[in-house]
Amino acid sequence: MTPHGARAIRERIFLPLVLLAVAIVAAAIVRAQVPPPDPPKPLASLKTVPVPEPADLARFVADKVSAIQLGKALFWDMQAGSDGVQACASCHFHAGADNRRKNQLSPGLLANDTTFQIGGPNYTLRPRDFPFTKHQDENGPSPIVSDANDVASSQGVFNTS
Repeated sequence: MTPHGARAIRERIFLPLVLLAVAIVAAAIVRAQVPPPDPPKPLASLKTVPVPEPADLARFVADKVSAIQLGKALFWDMQAGSDGVQACASCHFHAGADNRRKNQLSPGLLANDTTFQIGGPNYTLRPRDFPFTKHQDENGPSPIVSDANDVASSQGVFNTS
């Protein structure tokens, strides 16, 4: 075989191999492309969502408009609150939840404890304060690293006596 003939064979083999390599790389690139996700739907007012009602509500409520007015009045009435001083709405007007982070600790009085372990009065809770019982491995059963019997709930108080 002449050197010229060997060169022709190499050229005939080289070009298809290069084209094959380019095709494989191009296919991998195209395959790796993922179409963008659909954009999230914008948030809408909850007023557009119908409120579910019991099927037999009419058996118990004669005037629905008056019942709604009474419910709102009781929600804002200070005497209807658990302590007779503060209305339920003072804390729960945020969609029914108490969204305050400051002054929310009790020292765990049910465990005969009178000291705060997480923070004191007017302490502002932070994400790293939770959970109150911390384990070595937070993803499974493991030895306890720290434990506090403080309770996070609605509004703590100062001891004034």
